[in-house]
Amino acid sequence: MILFVINSLENETDRQIILDIYEQYAPWMRSLAYSMTEDYDVSDDLAQDCIVNLIKHVDTLRNMNGRQLRSYIATTVNNTTINYMKHSSRTCLVPENEECFFDEIPAEDNVEEDVEKKLNIELVRENINCLASRDKDLIILKYNHELSDREISDIIGIKENSVRMTIRRSVDRLGKKVERGAAK
Repeated sequence: MILFVINSLENETDRQIILDIYEQYAPWMRSLAYSMTEDYDVSDDLAQDCIVNLIKHVDTLRNMNGRQLRSYIATTVNNTTINYMKHSSRTCLVPENEECFFDEIPAEDNVEEDVEKKLNIELVRENINCLASRDKDLIILKYNHELSDREISDIIGIKENSVRMTIRRSVDRLGKKVERGAAK
């Protein structure tokens, strides 16, 4: 389908620029989109959407060197993917079955501390699912996916300061649930 769109370009130079970009960068674009969506079908669609967006800006692409072009493409993929995530019909940004970020505990010389940390990790895993969906999503986006407050702001559609405050409050709520669980 995308090749049909590219071949429909009237200007031969523009067609060749976009075709070269497609042949050289399409797998990389899919990979970038997949790293954010973790969905192969969606990442393939997003890569094609990016090509369509690049067609609209072919005048800008003409004068770019390799590094500038790669940066421009990466930004296009990032923005297209964030826009998709922001407007997708998914109600939950993080899959229900996604493991939380507390997978490994560094080895300690003190066995008691190690056991206590493992128990706390288990309490966090149990209690994170008790949080409101938005709280859980924000914590996982921040700490599991290591997104910045700005990136989360773009995805969720709230101000960066609100993201920071909400994450802090969510972590506090999670901490209180863990403390109550540890006291039992």
